[in-house]
Amino acid sequence: MGLDTVELLTAIETYFNISITNKDAEQITTVDSMASAVAKYLDIVNADSVLYSKVLESFCHSIGGNINLLPKQNIADYLSIEDAEKWQQIEQAMGLQLPRPCVPRKYSNKIGDMLLNLFVNMVKSPSYNWQSITVRQFITAVCANNYQKLLQPNAITTTYEIYIALVGITAHHAGVDYYEISPNKWFTSDLGMD
Repeated sequence: MGLDTVELLTAIETYFNISITNKDAEQITTVDSMASAVAKYLDIVNADSVLYSKVLESFCHSIGGNINLLPKQNIADYLSIEDAEKWQQIEQAMGLQLPRPCVPRKYSNKIGDMLLNLFVNMVKSPSYNWQSITVRQFITAVCANNYQKLLQPNAITTTYEIYIALVGITAHHAGVDYYEISPNKWFTSDLGMD
């Protein structure tokens, strides 16, 4: 484990009030393996996602009431990146901050702007396309972006809640976009932590 992952592990241990052994820590490579380790230490096996359902219901209500969104639908069908006013209206209605997706920047055809565009997009270009983000990924990102408001560390009872807190903590400590984090992502090779 490098310094980044040790700091992340420490933050996770502090948040959940647990102490992961070195032997267990050596086995943690992905977000999912971290969630499993935390669940083991907290003795939590319930995968219920009441939190997901509540936030989804709040989102549906904020965009027009009686809408039934399915987890695999694309969120871009309901929420455009460019519609900043709609994002703000939804945030106000939900009382939660929506994580803005990272989008490649576009500049004019001038050589200087083209070089800047190339550099910026190489440094901070997302590995996802907003058009392919599902409702489930979006709601999970909303929950993770607001985990400190939605969860109490000593009252976590489901593996979904553990996952939400881990995504929030990881995004904060690694400086990674919420939409980049998924259970199968490796902390080192995928999320750029040492």
